[in-house]
Amino acid sequence: MYVTFYKVSDPPNKLIKDITNVIDTSRALAPTGQVNTLNPTIVVAWDSTNGDKIINANYAYIDTFNRYYWITTAIDTANRIVIQGKVDYLMSWADGIKQCPANIVRADLGTPTYVIDKKYPIDPTRFYTQGITFPETQLSPTNGVLYPQYIMITR
Repeated sequence: MYVTFYKVSDPPNKLIKDITNVIDTSRALAPTGQVNTLNPTIVVAWDSTNGDKIINANYAYIDTFNRYYWITTAIDTANRIVIQGKVDYLMSWADGIKQCPANIVRADLGTPTYVIDKKYPIDPTRFYTQGITFPETQLSPTNGVLYPQYIMITR
């Protein structure tokens, strides 16, 4: 399994994050026991070339699991780097998320204004409604009262 370490400054709720490589090459690791794919703990031997870089990383990609992780690192007493990760669901499944259709029911910033939201007023300049009366054609319900027909066109 190969682990690539990154530095990320984007917030966790951003779908596609801007990642910067911390180390030029991925680190090959062999697990010594069971690895939790959602919250892995990995131990890496300290080396003077990449040790500081790994400690400064806050993000990783593990190719075996095909997932991205937020990480925290610590050094134990035996000069090993203990890396604890928590899966980043958004980045790990970003391609599938982007392909999902969605109906927007609420807009954070009040845009787009054509979303009908009872908690956010509609911009009246975005709508044009016109009713046209056709008096020659009457509806005749069972109670005998005649009503004119209307066609409403809205965009």
